[in-house]
Amino acid sequence: MANPRYIMLTTAVLSALVVTKSHAETASVIVFDASGSMWAQFENGKSRIEIARDVMDDFAADRDAQGVIGVVSYGHTRRGDCGDIETVLPVAPHAAGDLAATIRTLDPKGKTPLTDAMAQARDLVPRTAEAADIILITDGLENCGGDPCALAAEFAAEGIDLRAHVVGFAMEAEAVETLSCIPDQTGGQLFTTQSGAELAAALTDVALAAPAVEVDLAAPFEVTAGATFEVTVEGGDSDKDYLLIARDGSPEEASRYQRMGNRVGGDGTYEYTAPSDSGEYELRYHLVRDNTIAARHPLTVLAANTRMEVPTAVDAEAKFEVSIAGGVSGYVVIVEEGRAPDDIVSRYARMKNSVDGDEGTLTRTAPETPGRYLLRYHAGDDQRLLVEQPLVVSE
Repeated sequence: MANPRYIMLTTAVLSALVVTKSHAETASVIVFDASGSMWAQFENGKSRIEIARDVMDDFAADRDAQGVIGVVSYGHTRRGDCGDIETVLPVAPHAAGDLAATIRTLDPKGKTPLTDAMAQARDLVPRTAEAADIILITDGLENCGGDPCALAAEFAAEGIDLRAHVVGFAMEAEAVETLSCIPDQTGGQLFTTQSGAELAAALTDVALAAPAVEVDLAAPFEVTAGATFEVTVEGGDSDKDYLLIARDGSPEEASRYQRMGNRVGGDGTYEYTAPSDSGEYELRYHLVRDNTIAARHPLTVLAANTRMEVPTAVDAEAKFEVSIAGGVSGYVVIVEEGRAPDDIVSRYARMKNSVDGDEGTLTRTAPETPGRYLLRYHAGDDQRLLVEQPLVVSE
């Protein structure tokens, strides 16, 4: 999933802060700016630090207390000291009161060594964590000679699932953009918040967010109706994720039956059958953890040349041969003349008279009552009538 270089948080969407993961532990480390500039007046006579404290109180109360999180702060102890960096909360599950109280004890004084603070945050990530997020919340740029872009390159080269995100608080958009190298190189995101309300709404939103999942689908772009084709999945999130073939533009919700019946089973190559109806479709790879779509692949289904040849007349209760072609799986049944095309026979009759779509000859038995009938070839996926031929049954 591509990450935007810059997102203005007018509706406060900060999808980088992750405190839990559905199937594996994700460690999060907040790098909190407590430099002297946080005392600047911001809203309603309050300073930036006072607003940030209030926001973090609410965030701490709402987040999952079982999520693993820690806090590194800088500038909160000494003025003019670029080494003023401290792990104020170790990485572990924490009660809401502990996280909130930690932020409230920070008294902004010093400089902004954000690069070294992020490096310290990286060192706090437990070796047992399967993924990690470092979230830098800052109201200013590096002023201690550090190179955040070089550090981000180190993160990316380490080969671990670590994303570094930047949240600019009360900063100009152009200033925040200079830090875009951090999320660009690590798969994180870049945000700016221009009010306490935006920051509060953002943190509420991200408490339930999940790490981005990049799934690749390799499949043909055109297939014939009813034909089998292969799909190769790479980067899957769970062996219970599911892949659907859906009409282009159709609703993206899936029923429980669809979710269970179309599980992928992890990375690998799988065989699928194209729909019997031609048109524009897409392959949709859904994450089971929240049912969102992680990957799409366009698929054009070409019409099949479905054919059926039958005798014009047969004796009552006699066996006769039917030739079919077109490659669409379904069923071939005998019904009374005049029966509506959408008046489908019973499930038992469909199963008893099923065909696998291969071209060839099959055998059917004429009804015992003489009269006019129809031989119908229906698609198995949506019961559409593909071909029908008249059949006269004689004594």
